Amino acid sequence: MTVHDIVYRELDQSRVQALHWKVGAFAGLGAFLDGFDYAVIAIALIGIIPEFKPTPAEIAALVAAAYAGGALGGILFGSLADRYGRKLLFLLDIAFFIVFAILSGFATSVWMLILVRFCLGVGLGGDFPLSASYMTEFAPLRYRGRLGSWVGSFWWVGALAAMLVGAVFFSVMTPIESWRWILASGSVPAVVALWLRAGLPESPRWYLARSRVDEALAVIRKINPAVTASDVLALAASVRAEVSQPAARLTELFSRQVLRSTVFTAGFFTCYTLAFYAVTIYGPTILKNLGGYTSPEQLALGTAFYFLWACIGAYTNVFVVERLGRKRCLLISFTGMALILFVVAAVYPSTFLISILLLAAFQFFQAFGPGVLWASYIPELFPTRLRASGHGFATLCSRLGAVLSSFLWVWAAATFTINGAFMVHGLFAGLGIALTLVLGVETRGRSLEEINSEEKATLLHPPLDDRLAAAVSPQP
Repeated sequence: MTVHDIVYRELDQSRVQALHWKVGAFAGLGAFLDGFDYAVIAIALIGIIPEFKPTPAEIAALVAAAYAGGALGGILFGSLADRYGRKLLFLLDIAFFIVFAILSGFATSVWMLILVRFCLGVGLGGDFPLSASYMTEFAPLRYRGRLGSWVGSFWWVGALAAMLVGAVFFSVMTPIESWRWILASGSVPAVVALWLRAGLPESPRWYLARSRVDEALAVIRKINPAVTASDVLALAASVRAEVSQPAARLTELFSRQVLRSTVFTAGFFTCYTLAFYAVTIYGPTILKNLGGYTSPEQLALGTAFYFLWACIGAYTNVFVVERLGRKRCLLISFTGMALILFVVAAVYPSTFLISILLLAAFQFFQAFGPGVLWASYIPELFPTRLRASGHGFATLCSRLGAVLSSFLWVWAAATFTINGAFMVHGLFAGLGIALTLVLGVETRGRSLEEINSEEKATLLHPPLDDRLAAAVSPQP
C-alpha cells in the first residue's frame, strides 16, 4: 500500500469531525462575501443612479465590473493555489476584498466605482476555486457532496444579508446618502473571515501532491485520530520514495485526461450565469415595473423575499444531494429554471403576486443546482494538482457569462421586449440541460482518486476502436 493509498483511506473513510464543519464554515465565508457583493450592487444602484446619472451602458458596466474582475481572479488565484497552496491564497483573496470594499465607499465618479469593483471582483473570483477545492479535499467520501453544497449555500445567505442591510440603511438615510455605506459594509464580515481563516490548516491532499508527507499526516491526524501506528511507519518508510510532481500548467486542462471535465464544468457553469445573472441582478427593477413596491426599503425587502427562496433551494440540495446525486440535481435545476423563464416570458407583465411567486420559484431551482454545486461537483471532476486551476477556468468562463448576461438582457429587452429577454435567458438553461445529459458524469459515492484515475478515459470522443468494442460487447 502506497503512502497515498493510506492517506486517502484515512481522509475518505473518516467520520465527520469538528474540523470538517470548521473548514466548511470558514470556506463558506468567501461565498458569503461574493453573494453579498453580487446582490448589494443591485440595491446600491438606487442611490448611485441619481448621484452619478450614469448612461445605460455605464450601468451595465457597473453591474458587470465585479464579475469581470472575478473572471481574472478565478483563473489567476486558481493557478497560483495549485502551485503555492490553498491556505496562502485563501487569505490573499479576502484581503483584496477588504481593501476595495472600503474604497468603493469613497468613489467620486461612476468610472472610479467601476474600476474599484473590478479590482474587488478579482479577490472574489479567486475565492471560488479556492474554497471549493479546499472543502472537497477535506471532506469524507460519504459527506463530500453535502459539505460542498453547504459551502455553496453561504452565497445565498450573503445575497439575502445584502438586501436586509440595504433595507436597514434605506430606512434611516436617503438612497444617495446610504449607498456608500451599503457597499463598504461588506468589509466588516470580510475582516472577520480573514481572522478566522488564519487558523485553518493547509489541504493534506495538496501537501501530498508536493511530497510534504509529514505535514499531510499532521493534518490528517486532526481529521481522523484513529490513524494507526503501522500507517505511520508505512508513511515514514515511503517518504524517500515520494517525488514531487511538476507544477501544474493551465494547458493541461485541455489534455486528453481532463478535457471532458474542462468543457463540461466551464460549459454548465457559464450556461447557469447566462440564464440567471441578469434576471436576478435586475430584480429590483423588474419588481418596480410590476408595481406594488415603491420605496427603496420595500424594493430591498421584495428582493430579499426571493433570495430567501434561493436559500431554501440551496439547503434543500444540502439534504438531498447525496441521495439524488450531482448530475440529477443539476438536471432538475436547469429544467426548473428553463420552464419558469418560459412561463414568465408568456405571462409578463402579470399580477404582482403571480410574478413574484414565479421569480421566487426560479430562485429556488437555480440555487438548488449550480447555485451550490459549483462548490461540490466542479472540484470533484479534476485531479488534485489541477483542481483549483480547473475550477478557476470554470469560474473565468462563468464570470464572463455573467458579464455577457448583463448586456444581453439590455439588448434582448430592447430588441424583443421584456418577454423576449426572459425567453432568451431561458434558452441558456435549456443548453445547460443538454450539456449535462451529454457530458455530465455522476460522482456520488466515488473517491476523488477513482473519479480522476488515469485509467478512466475522460475524453469527449473515445477512440473509434473503443467505441466499436463497446457497441458489440454484451451488456450486463
